[in-house]
Amino acid sequence: MRIAVTGSSGRVGQAVVTAALEAGHDLVLLDRRPVEGGAAGEFREVDLTQYAAVCEALAGCEVLVHLGGIPGPDQTDDVQVHDNNVLASYHALAGAVANRIPRVVQASSINAVGATWSRAPHFDHFPVDVGHPTRNEDGYSLSKWVAEQQADSLTRRHADLSVASLRFHSFVPDRETARRGAREQGEAWAARGLWGYTTAAMLTSACLAACRTDFTGHERLQVVAADTSVEEPSEVLRQRWYPDVPVRRPFVGREGFWDCSRTVELLGWHPEPQEEKA
Repeated sequence: MRIAVTGSSGRVGQAVVTAALEAGHDLVLLDRRPVEGGAAGEFREVDLTQYAAVCEALAGCEVLVHLGGIPGPDQTDDVQVHDNNVLASYHALAGAVANRIPRVVQASSINAVGATWSRAPHFDHFPVDVGHPTRNEDGYSLSKWVAEQQADSLTRRHADLSVASLRFHSFVPDRETARRGAREQGEAWAARGLWGYTTAAMLTSACLAACRTDFTGHERLQVVAADTSVEEPSEVLRQRWYPDVPVRRPFVGREGFWDCSRTVELLGWHPEPQEEKA
């Protein structure tokens, strides 16, 4: 497939580009600047806040993987994060429609429902599934929720468009890095994100699976490890930090708090890299 990747020079973008190239895909790399040293694929310079430029850059592509944007609320002020990301996601989606690209995979976040960056995260039940209501508070988390609403809107209007919004968690190379980060940042911080993480292998396998899976409309899909980043049993963590949150099924060992069953069902995704074919 000829896949356009926005944010191709970023940390997540580079991981996806590497995996897609290894799988034999033909890539169009979209960003404000190329990655140092270059990468196999056609680089097209583009500012995602400029719609006409996005439309031009997407010409000739079959699938769009939209990863471009400011990756967190701590990068700059809330207004800039929100405005940049909301414009970028709508331009990417609308640009795909304009170029008759039938499938878009976009980077969302578990923070679309409100978690890590909220003053006091509130959850209705565990595990947290894709139907959980949002209580986001900051510009970044709001921008991810808005991107999902944009996908709902455009797939309603354009029956031939399908969008997968992949809700990633903290992006790390492996579980050991996640475990070390949880320890260094402190228990209270890890608890805000429900001790979740997403490895590079999990993220890239989900992205590539979403590129080749046929479905209609818009799907919100959580891509989070099946376990937590700490060693204590999950039920012990729940009782300590969220004793009043109802549990829909008993926790087993270090089972994660984020329900990824829809991702497994639709994409055949697993938290380990899967062999990909172009």
